[in-house]
Amino acid sequence: MNEHAEDRRGLPEVVVLYCRRCVKQGAVAANVARERPDCRVRLMILPCSSKVEPLFVMRLLENGAEAVEIAACPEGQCRFLVGNVKAERRLGHVRRFLDEMALSAQRVGLTRGSGFTEEDLLRFAAGRLQQASRPTP
Repeated sequence: MNEHAEDRRGLPEVVVLYCRRCVKQGAVAANVARERPDCRVRLMILPCSSKVEPLFVMRLLENGAEAVEIAACPEGQCRFLVGNVKAERRLGHVRRFLDEMALSAQRVGLTRGSGFTEEDLLRFAAGRLQQASRPTP
């Protein structure tokens, strides 16, 4: 586990970057932190999942996040046409970087969908943390 990834209570942090169009309107407070029994979740809104840059995700991990989950619109439903496809491709770059550094590529992931609630995003964070904690083969 990342030595910086724990908050005062010893909980690992998971960052969820989410497209504002994939959540129910008004269902999620923007740019807030929430605690679950297993982790602290930082929710960060994006205008589009295509705005996720590999360097930004790597910096989140470097600065203490144990895992990063991206919530994007379903394929073919991005208002920028291919924004969520770009996000997935960029996420692939991050996973390759993590593999090259002998870190778990499962620390980052992408979930597609629409109408997500805050509870959905918190559940995605917990799932990403669980996957990130699995030993790599």
